Amino acid sequence: MMGYQRGQEFLNEFGGIESILFFDDDSVLLSGDSGEKVKRLIKKQKFDKYLEEQKFIPNCVEKPKLDLTKYQERTRDERLLYLRALKELVSEGFKATVSSTYDELIIRIERLHPHTQATTHPKRTTLCKQWRVWCKSDFNDDVLACKRRVVRTRINSASEALLNHHISTVYSDSNSTYKGAFYRDYCELVKEHALTNSDIYAVSERTYSRRLGAIREQDRILNIKGLTQAERNQRLLTLKRKIKTYFALQRVECDRVCINMCLIDDETGLPTHPISLYAAIDVNTRCIIGVVLSFNAENKEDGFNLIRQIYMNDENLTMHGKPLSLIMDNGSGFNNELMHKTCEELGVSVVYAPSNQPAKKPFIESFFKTLRADFFRGFKVEDNHGKVTIGFNSYKGKRTDKNTVGTESLQKLADIKVSDFKRLLNEFLSEYSHKLHREAGHVPIEAWVKSKQVTPYPEFNYASVKSAFHVCRDKPIHKLQPLGKVHLLKQTFSNPSELKSLHNTLKVDALGDENPDVSVFYDPFDARHVTVQGVDPLTGEFIRVSAYNVGCYDHPTPISFDELNGYKPKSEGIYQNIKHEISGHYKGKIGSFFKQKRRKPPARGPKAPSFDENNALLLTAQERIAVSHNIDSKGTTSIRPNIECLEPEANKKVKKKSNGSVAKDSYDKDQLW
Repeated sequence: MMGYQRGQEFLNEFGGIESILFFDDDSVLLSGDSGEKVKRLIKKQKFDKYLEEQKFIPNCVEKPKLDLTKYQERTRDERLLYLRALKELVSEGFKATVSSTYDELIIRIERLHPHTQATTHPKRTTLCKQWRVWCKSDFNDDVLACKRRVVRTRINSASEALLNHHISTVYSDSNSTYKGAFYRDYCELVKEHALTNSDIYAVSERTYSRRLGAIREQDRILNIKGLTQAERNQRLLTLKRKIKTYFALQRVECDRVCINMCLIDDETGLPTHPISLYAAIDVNTRCIIGVVLSFNAENKEDGFNLIRQIYMNDENLTMHGKPLSLIMDNGSGFNNELMHKTCEELGVSVVYAPSNQPAKKPFIESFFKTLRADFFRGFKVEDNHGKVTIGFNSYKGKRTDKNTVGTESLQKLADIKVSDFKRLLNEFLSEYSHKLHREAGHVPIEAWVKSKQVTPYPEFNYASVKSAFHVCRDKPIHKLQPLGKVHLLKQTFSNPSELKSLHNTLKVDALGDENPDVSVFYDPFDARHVTVQGVDPLTGEFIRVSAYNVGCYDHPTPISFDELNGYKPKSEGIYQNIKHEISGHYKGKIGSFFKQKRRKPPARGPKAPSFDENNALLLTAQERIAVSHNIDSKGTTSIRPNIECLEPEANKKVKKKSNGSVAKDSYDKDQLW
């Protein structure tokens, strides 16, 4: 049975044209033929039979094709992107308007068209309306064009992504309020990227100022004194939503946090200094991709070690790779020459946030809050003897927290060994990466895997970039031995074939019997390899050769120079050789809590004579009191000069010194018996 609707025209068997004025379940009312004002009523069953016998043939009037503007064509194409994918789903058996089909549609769209992640997807109800209109028009694409022919310019996904990336990095890198300068820098960036992607264009200065102003307003409110913690958390959440990223490792935030806690050294059994943690978080997935444990004040080596950890992984923490940009503060651990050289060798962009503005790095600050709450205060620790604690008893909380009670020193409270702490922290981060992040709306490890699939990114690991961390030098010049060896920090490095060739290249007649000079660059946390650099005397070009440590080149994991020379390393990573099974709970086990031996503090002040000493001197009660008073007043620990007047005259034995004077403090102790 053919469908029909009001106003539809038909050719009757006599060649005339009639149109439907009204119809219901019983009858159909047709207009007059040949323009006459005549109407006739036909039973619906009879009218349907006429249609089957083709006594009434639909009068197909070809409508003129719409003349669409560029904006209407762009809107039509954007809608077709979703509706064509929806049509394929319907052909596979999905129902067009249900929520499960919509969820599958979004997954398929993001997989086929990754650029759609940069914009907000249409709502399900909107797609349902467009689907009905498209089906009713017999899949005429032009009906999807919007009615408005001229509207304000909408930003496409590529331009939107570049705009958000520029604003987020510029916001984190400066304190200036001159938006015009920011916009000029943005336009230069657009010109650079437009050479490789013609879809990218610059937005208006007004649009740019509005986007930048929205983020700066949240930052301004966060710096207001007297803001409650609840309001601060809400503002930080709003700020994080405005900083948009589109794939893993696009924006990585790094920072250092001081922990009011001491640990127990595994070798000496003594308390360590208060610890601090360096951490790096991937903003897009919320994965923690690097952690360093340090016992020192902030220094450049520990910040350097954090960058190394970003390229490493173990069986529990598998996230690693090369960041596109690093957001750091201006502390001594990050803003230094060592960091600059390393990031330059790695090809990583570094953005330094102004000092004392944690809102410039809201994601890492939020993680530190979670770390204090769920790990240091909420992690369940159980030993082999059945003792259980919720949180670490040796952790005293933030120094600025009003609930922190400073009754006992951190060293006395320490009861967790360094090895146990690193393993527990590794287990916590493993569980953290597999839990639903309510704020982001996804599980970090799942978002990481999805991002790697949707946005292919070159794989980087420590083995492929370890030479980029050879940026340290202990002294400007080293001597290259004829056998292809160099000595550095009590270690010997060799590469016989290449270093011998380098020695022959650098050896000139002017040196005589002296060995040529070379520069040796090394990584302080990996003593297995170094880079030897020399200058070609003919061309003046640098020649770089990798050399291995003859004593530990086959060591399975990186080992620092300090460890080889018998010292403790300045900082340590937390990667483990033990696989942790995900349990869904923040809990871990240790061998036992370390119990420190309490030492009695040494006595202060003068030492009073004992009972036996007083008896040996045959002192009366009054004499003993006088001696005690004399000790308290003069602060002396010897009773000999103070009992001269108390001893009997017969018991005194006067002894002359060599100069003839009398020694008043001399007496014959044997005569007292």
